[in-house]
Amino acid sequence: MKRLAIISVAVLLFASTTTIALADDADATETTELSDAQTRKAQLLADYVVGEDAAEGEAEAAVDKIVALRTGSPAIGWGAMFKLLQLAKATDTTLDLLVADGLEDGWAFGRRLKALEQEHKDRLEGTPKNFGQLKKLAKEPKSNQGKKP
Repeated sequence: MKRLAIISVAVLLFASTTTIALADDADATETTELSDAQTRKAQLLADYVVGEDAAEGEAEAAVDKIVALRTGSPAIGWGAMFKLLQLAKATDTTLDLLVADGLEDGWAFGRRLKALEQEHKDRLEGTPKNFGQLKKLAKEPKSNQGKKP
């Protein structure tokens, strides 16, 4: 009788944890919207990539692409996203190709940036080294940008 009670309790516990796990998975896949702060980060990255002389709609397309990568599976963090965009900008490689390559072999940003040809390194001259620097520059008034303290 004790064995039957123990087995019954074990079955109930297993069933309840399975239901909870399935509910958590369903919630995780439905979250595809970003908060306002996260959307501003996506906009900041899009502005970095397309520049000031972008064609109409180009910035919006870049934001949509960045949001899709940020909310996709696996989700790409903001720092990694910045480095991918930096590599794409320097080498004229598409973001999709860099993402696919990184998911397959890992990104190894330091190695990739060091391996760039001088022409590509020159394109990154004067640009922020990481996402934190980009955010800091975006907060500075336009009159202070480019000046060293």
